[in-house]
Amino acid sequence: MSVVLLIDDDRRIRNSLGRLLRVLSYDVVEASDWETALELTADHRPDVVVTDLHMPEHSGVDIARLLRGHPEFGDTPIIALTATPPRDDETISLFHTILEKPCAAEDLERALTDALQRSKH
Repeated sequence: MSVVLLIDDDRRIRNSLGRLLRVLSYDVVEASDWETALELTADHRPDVVVTDLHMPEHSGVDIARLLRGHPEFGDTPIIALTATPPRDDETISLFHTILEKPCAAEDLERALTDALQRSKH
C-alpha cells in the first residue's frame, strides 16, 4: 500500500481528502503544519506528498523546496492543491502536478496514479 503524506492547515479539507485517499486504498498520514510534515516524512517515508500551497508560516512551496533539496526525498512526487495556481516556472517545476481547488476526486486519483507510476521508473 502506498503512503501519502497529506498536508493542509484546514482540518475539514484534511479530513475530507484523507477519507477519499483511504477509500482509494492509500495509507494516509496527515499534517497541518511544516514541523509535523517534516517529522512524518522522516518517520513514514511517503511515496507521494499532497500539499496545500497556501498555509500560514510555511507554504507548500517551502515544503517542496525543502524536500527537493533533501538527498533521500528529492525524487518524491509532490502534488499541490491550490485555489490560486502559481504562474512562475520555478515554482511549477517543484511539483509533479498542480490541481486547482476544488478538484474532482477523479483528477486527484489520476494525479496520484501517474505520480506513483513515474516514480517507480
